Amino acid sequence: MKLITAIVAAFVISTTSAFGQQGEVESQLPSDALQAAKATVLDPTTWAPASLWYVSSRLDWSSSQVFFRNGFVEGNHFYTVSGLPNDIPVSYQVGKQRIFTTALVNTELSLANNWTSYMLERMLIRRYPEHHKLIKTLSVIERITFASYQTYRLGTIVHFQQWQNNNQLAQQLGIR
Repeated sequence: MKLITAIVAAFVISTTSAFGQQGEVESQLPSDALQAAKATVLDPTTWAPASLWYVSSRLDWSSSQVFFRNGFVEGNHFYTVSGLPNDIPVSYQVGKQRIFTTALVNTELSLANNWTSYMLERMLIRRYPEHHKLIKTLSVIERITFASYQTYRLGTIVHFQQWQNNNQLAQQLGIR
């Protein structure tokens, strides 16, 4: 959270010095910040990476429980008691808490990225109104790229695949 606060503060300071008319910028900053906050909250790229990861991780984690009840170990070090792979898994509740915390942290990253993107977009459009379409397009591309990278980095697809693999293996082994 401190990192986000530092990024936001640095951006606000940099935008005020980027313009020659100091009074004009100061009067527009609160309005711009509020508009950027609203756009950020309504933007699906803010919520999609962490939400998809949360759902895929919970499905993976829940489908793994049948194996743990039957003596299997956890391959992912993030969910083991020792922090090493192929060891005793943490409890179901601890795993759920780790998933939630990770999703929350990644939501904060998306919020910071998207708010900054919208603020920069507004500043650039004010400075270069003749390039309004280009600036908006590049801003959308940046947010989608960031969301895609976050989704990939978190391994969302891997968790969905593991969930399916767990269900198939449990069925093949006849365990519940």
